[in-house]
Amino acid sequence: MSGRPRIDFFVATADRLERTLEPVETGRCYACKREFSFDPGEVVTFLVDPATGLPPGFSALGSFRPATPEAVARSGDLPVCPDCVERAKRFQPGS
Repeated sequence: MSGRPRIDFFVATADRLERTLEPVETGRCYACKREFSFDPGEVVTFLVDPATGLPPGFSALGSFRPATPEAVARSGDLPVCPDCVERAKRFQPGS
């Protein structure tokens, strides 16, 4: 009779694992360009205009300007790896 609880344990463990697995995608980090795997619902992203490679409203010289509706419409979210997020946090003023 000891086999029955063992089977139940494995079934319960498999169900729990299936529920906790997150969807994983692979992509390139916007900042360092390294490939990394991420959960699309949890990753930090930047809205980037593919025509300029910069976020809408940024110029190549680093200044800000009003973002055009066209630039925002054609922009997409690009992922940032956790290492780059940590580096950015270290360089924030007051941290």
